[in-house]
Amino acid sequence: MIATARKYVTRNNTNKQEVRFAQGNVLALPFAGEAFDLVVTSGVLEYVPLEEGFTEMARVISPGGYFLHLPMRPTAVTTVLELLFRFKTHPPEELAETTDRHFQVVSHYRFPPFQIIGWSKTAVLAQKI
Repeated sequence: MIATARKYVTRNNTNKQEVRFAQGNVLALPFAGEAFDLVVTSGVLEYVPLEEGFTEMARVISPGGYFLHLPMRPTAVTTVLELLFRFKTHPPEELAETTDRHFQVVSHYRFPPFQIIGWSKTAVLAQKI
């Protein structure tokens, strides 16, 4: 994924903004506390205990910063994906409760069902308070 991201940045970074890439354990990120104004995850927290994952996200996001999370939602599609990729779709109630302990939800978007991402994901934008 990092190689693909580097290619995209190389082709599309017309303003020559500095972009750095890093790889790390989502439960022990190699960054200082409150280092980011925005963190985006997709298909990450399904591989770890939800509370621990959210705790680490909250640690690296600055006060007032945002967390855009694209969690898998329970569907027939995600049941098949869970078997193929060995992850766990967290129940929506557990996801909402855990989000509320660390952030304030700003927006919750459900993709249209005719879009392929709509078969398996939703988007939650939350702000660290």
